Amino acid sequence: MAREAAGLRGGSAALLELIEEHRPEFTFDFRRYFGVSVNEVGWSIPYGEAWLLILELRRESGSHTHMLRHGFTETASLADFAAIRHAEWFMNSHKKDKAPLIELPHIWEPPDPNADVTPERRAELEAQLERRSAFADR
Repeated sequence: MAREAAGLRGGSAALLELIEEHRPEFTFDFRRYFGVSVNEVGWSIPYGEAWLLILELRRESGSHTHMLRHGFTETASLADFAAIRHAEWFMNSHKKDKAPLIELPHIWEPPDPNADVTPERRAELEAQLERRSAFADR
């Protein structure tokens, strides 16, 4: 009731909006973890049960839903995280003394928001910022 009073959808409408917003992820996760289609929500899967299933998917480290929640770049289980950290440790403990540290890609870190900005685009954006800045003449 509080959600509706605040102008937000609640209950089954909010659930269906959430599913539509992230349909590919829920489609995969429902098939993989529960063996059913996400399209069964509201039919053979009651709305209340679907909410509980989605809450569990958010906690399951290998699910696409978990990946979305935490902003990961790829899906991975806790075992995958541990394997990457262990491999880094092993390689760095067996490298030559002066060699730089080896860092493997960390799939659990959110993607860099500036990764798709080219140097030319960055210069253009900085020029726009300088023109609008209150401190441009200083």
